[in-house]
Amino acid sequence: MDNMVKKKLSAFRKRQTVFVIIYGLINAAVIAGIIVYYRLKEQALAGALYLHDNAYGETFVRKMFSSGITDNNIRAGRTAMESAGYGSHGFSYMSRLNGEMYALIAMIAVLLIALGSGLYNCYRLGHKDFVKKVCDVYADNERLSKQLENEHIYNKEQHQKMQDFIENIAHQINTPLAIITMKLEMLEEKCDDSPQCKEIADCTGNAFRIKTFIKKLLDISRFEAGKVVMTSDEVDVAAILQESINSSVVDRNRIVMDYGNEKLCMYADEGWIVECFINLLDNCAEYLADDNTKVYVDVTRKNDDCVVTIADNGKGLSTEQFNSIFNRFETNGSAADFKAGIGLNLSKLIVQAHHGSIKAGNSEKYGGAEFVVTLPMYRLKTKYQSM
Repeated sequence: MDNMVKKKLSAFRKRQTVFVIIYGLINAAVIAGIIVYYRLKEQALAGALYLHDNAYGETFVRKMFSSGITDNNIRAGRTAMESAGYGSHGFSYMSRLNGEMYALIAMIAVLLIALGSGLYNCYRLGHKDFVKKVCDVYADNERLSKQLENEHIYNKEQHQKMQDFIENIAHQINTPLAIITMKLEMLEEKCDDSPQCKEIADCTGNAFRIKTFIKKLLDISRFEAGKVVMTSDEVDVAAILQESINSSVVDRNRIVMDYGNEKLCMYADEGWIVECFINLLDNCAEYLADDNTKVYVDVTRKNDDCVVTIADNGKGLSTEQFNSIFNRFETNGSAADFKAGIGLNLSKLIVQAHHGSIKAGNSEKYGGAEFVVTLPMYRLKTKYQSM
């Protein structure tokens, strides 16, 4: 908006400047033309007298050098015109006869046209209140910029309050949840093979799911608050993937791994990058419909990047999910999708913190969902800093 206002004001000033310059040049040209014309006329008159009578011509030239425009000379000129028989309006008649008057009228007309054009443009601009509108727009822009800045500060404060609120709620839930989980584990240990054992085991599993969900929610909150400090240690890509597979809910017998022939190492925060791959593997587990469905982990090197592809041969993703699947709480209505939404959002934050990229799609090779993670292999400056 500032640039638009400045451009309009600059254009208006340029038009004013151009008008003043052109009008000044026209006036100068007219004045110069008049001066040149009368100089030539004086020379022609002196030449005509000299051709008629050398003595009269020389006397006229001497008079021109010694005489000025005085009241006495002007009256004498009128008397001479009348004595010659042309009357009191002889000079006007002579101007019409030799075309002087028409030349002056043309010059005056040019000046009036130029002046009228400039005045009309000024009137038109003033009538439309162009400058005032531009100034009003500029003032509105300044006001909106200030308002936007205040809104940004307010939103930042509210975001911080929300982060603190989420962390407080999570900690408040964690305390009783830890007690519930411990009691359920104790009951499960004491339980025999009665039908109640299965119910207790289900409750224990769901309690751990809640703990996992709260942990991920806290992790996301910490990332967005800038409270995460990434380490940069040299790690073996195959080793961290194996650790992720061991910690994932996916049955290891249903995971097909291809680490390639080259041992790849990169600089990363091992704990966070393992968390990222666990979330991606767990998401694939939601689509393992039958015993023939598998998860495929492929590792390749592309220039200075390590590319990890985690795919399955399940039903795949819809086109709409390719970008939105990484949004927090992205869901299609099922509990499984809700669970996947927060995990994938955390994975994206982790990858971005490592200066990498992640994208979702459908695998041409395996037919199901596919996540491609690209991470730099060499040490880079930490993106997230401690607050």
